[in-house]
Amino acid sequence: MKKGWRNYDRNQSKRHSNAKKYGKAGGLYAKPKSRFKTTLDSDRDGKMNLHDCKPYDASKQDFGMSKEQQKAVEEYVDSKAVNNYDEDRGNVVEFENGEEWLIFDSYDDAENQARDYVKEQLDDEPENFVQDWLNEFTYISDTDKRLLAGDLTDSYASDIRDEDDGQRLIEESGFDYEKFQKLSDKKKEEMLDKAEEKLRDEMYDDALQSLERDAKDYLVNEQGIYTEEEYLKQSFVQIDTEQASINAINTDGVAHFLSTYDGNEVELKDGSVMYRTN
Repeated sequence: MKKGWRNYDRNQSKRHSNAKKYGKAGGLYAKPKSRFKTTLDSDRDGKMNLHDCKPYDASKQDFGMSKEQQKAVEEYVDSKAVNNYDEDRGNVVEFENGEEWLIFDSYDDAENQARDYVKEQLDDEPENFVQDWLNEFTYISDTDKRLLAGDLTDSYASDIRDEDDGQRLIEESGFDYEKFQKLSDKKKEEMLDKAEEKLRDEMYDDALQSLERDAKDYLVNEQGIYTEEEYLKQSFVQIDTEQASINAINTDGVAHFLSTYDGNEVELKDGSVMYRTN
């Protein structure tokens, strides 16, 4: 690293039998998002769109469940269903005893919903996940790395050109300052031009190599340009949410993300799965 460079300042997927093992302990998602009630997409944007309208299903008129499913669910909860609503993680059913449960027709449905939920959280609140884990799924495109390297190094050499009559630039670029002092003014300017270009190119190459090696470590720890939270919010940082969500579900299990009460999964005889949320 060249002298002065560091001071650069710029303005589960495990199947049903394993689901209960995961519980709420630890996990990649540190701070669950507060639950809030929503119904259709039209409630969010104020407009009724085609995708807001769902096909009518006569077998699921009540609480988003078939009659048979409702009977099995109420038998397990030992309470009658009184209301239901859609939220980020799916269909929540409220019961007379105050309990609320996410209910899915199958484990596969629950897993798909959990994956979509994790992807949404990765997009909206990536700082809530374990950062060392998340870093495995973040990347910066080659084009953005080149642009970043240029932004980080373009002005440094020209900024120090006039310091100490050019001594700092000459020495940092590897030229002999004593020889420089003996030159005519015209020759000095020519050498300063060469020194500026040489130092800029060297710093660009160093920065690009560091970004390619570990961009986050370089920008956050080595240069101190961003905090970890700031880094994740930069437009050039991208997250592979598809692979990250799959890995999160495989690691922590479906119930970790769907059951905000105890992290457990309940499987009924008909294949339905339930996750308590309160």
